Amino acid sequence: MKYDMTTFFKDGFYTGDVDINVQLFDDVKFPSIDYNPEDLKLSDNCKQEIKKVQEQLEEVISETYPKFELTEEPGLWNGVTKENNEFHNDFVAGDKFNSNILVYLDEGNDMNENYIEIAGEDILDKEGIPYGVSKCRIFCRPGQFVWLNQSPQFEHRANNGSGNRRLIHFAYYIPEIKKWKM
Repeated sequence: MKYDMTTFFKDGFYTGDVDINVQLFDDVKFPSIDYNPEDLKLSDNCKQEIKKVQEQLEEVISETYPKFELTEEPGLWNGVTKENNEFHNDFVAGDKFNSNILVYLDEGNDMNENYIEIAGEDILDKEGIPYGVSKCRIFCRPGQFVWLNQSPQFEHRANNGSGNRRLIHFAYYIPEIKKWKM
């Protein structure tokens, strides 16, 4: 399958859906973002489901980038820290990954104010016309993923207004991702 990655390059993200049984994770006690991975206990079914999702995501990545590596084990968390509620770029801040994919397990909407927001530089095309969005707020649904481009010109922030904001996080380093210009 060929994916249209235009938004990844000009807006800093790409969204899609994965085949995931969200109900498998209903009994998992999701930690906050900053946790020790050894403390998280998952059933074999949950581990298999995460592996299945990872394979789907890596199929999407490989359509655009032939070389990539998962830099850490997939993470699971609920909520947002104060630091992640501020606009930031993980790679610029020193993390090993320059691209990450968030798979959402809960509904985000105007009522609960659970979303991810992406901001980018004002990029101009060859004629000097603005290209891409300067800010975009995404309210995700269960099974939807947001692939973040962590090139230096993009930042993101997460908001957890009320209720659960559970997700699975996949962190990648992709050598070909650089600051993109037209």
